[in-house]
Amino acid sequence: MSVQPVTDNMVKIKFPLEWNEGQGIKSEWMWAFTEDEGFRIDNIPVFVAEAFYGDLVSAEVDEDGVLTYKEVVQEGPFYRCYVFFDRNHPEESSICKLMWELGDRYGAKVEAASRSLLAVAYDDDKGHAIFEHLVELHKSGIIRDFYIDHAEDQ
Repeated sequence: MSVQPVTDNMVKIKFPLEWNEGQGIKSEWMWAFTEDEGFRIDNIPVFVAEAFYGDLVSAEVDEDGVLTYKEVVQEGPFYRCYVFFDRNHPEESSICKLMWELGDRYGAKVEAASRSLLAVAYDDDKGHAIFEHLVELHKSGIIRDFYIDHAEDQ
C-alpha cells in the first residue's frame, strides 16, 4: 500500500509514544516533506524526543496503512526550545505575538504547542540572541520559564 500525500509533497507521520511519555497520549503526529531519502520533519514535536524539526526520518506503512516513524536518517541543524507561560496571563496574546516576532527576526520557527507552551526551533547562529531575549522575558515575569535542548544532548 502506498501513502498518499496530503498535499503535493507533504505527508503526516505517526510517532508512537511509550506509555509514560505524553501524559497518556499514545502517539504524536507530525507533518513532513517527502524527499528521495525519506521525510523531512516540518513540525516541532511536544512529546517526541528522538526526532525534531528539520530531521530527515524514515517511516514505513504499518499494518493499519498508517505511515509510521522508524528512525532518524539525518539530524537537522536546529535546536529545540520550549517557552512556558501562564495561560491566564493578562498579556497571553502579546506573549505569543512577541515570540512570533522574535522568530521572524531570527529565522526561527515558532509553534503554539498549547495555550501555555510555545515550541521554538532555531539554528546555532541565532541561539545566543534568542537566549538573551528569553532571559530578559523571564526576569521581567513575562514568561514563566524556558528550556533549551542543546545539540550535544540530541
